[in-house]
Amino acid sequence: MKTDALGRRGRGPGPAVEEGSSWGIGPGVIVLLLILGLALAMAIGPTRQLLAQRRQIAAAADALRRLEASTQHYENQIERLKDPDYLEAKAREQMGLIRPGERSYIVVPPPEAKKDGDRAPGTSGRSPAATGPPGFVGGLLRFIGLGP
Repeated sequence: MKTDALGRRGRGPGPAVEEGSSWGIGPGVIVLLLILGLALAMAIGPTRQLLAQRRQIAAAADALRRLEASTQHYENQIERLKDPDYLEAKAREQMGLIRPGERSYIVVPPPEAKKDGDRAPGTSGRSPAATGPPGFVGGLLRFIGLGP
């Protein structure tokens, strides 16, 4: 080992070695970055939970709005059912109820107009002789119950 003029020992002449890394970043900065990275990694889980809870709160608020609207609808219906005129109208309309002494009439729509003359319902306008005997498939379909 060599001794310099001040009495310090050193390795001798040579390239000066800088403290720290070659990028000029000291160990304090590296430790600080590691601590910040660790803190960010630890914050990911709670942040995800917070976002999930916000979504749940929004869904619950939407469900609450729908339930309040439904409740309002049912409250309106309860108020209508307290009206005797409304009850009577519904009973007449849905059940066909009448008061004593009234007569009930049922109006039936007229039968469909016949287009092919006076033929019986369910028959075609062609006569069986004009169509000829049914083929194999027609006979099979008639036998199964799917044919005319």
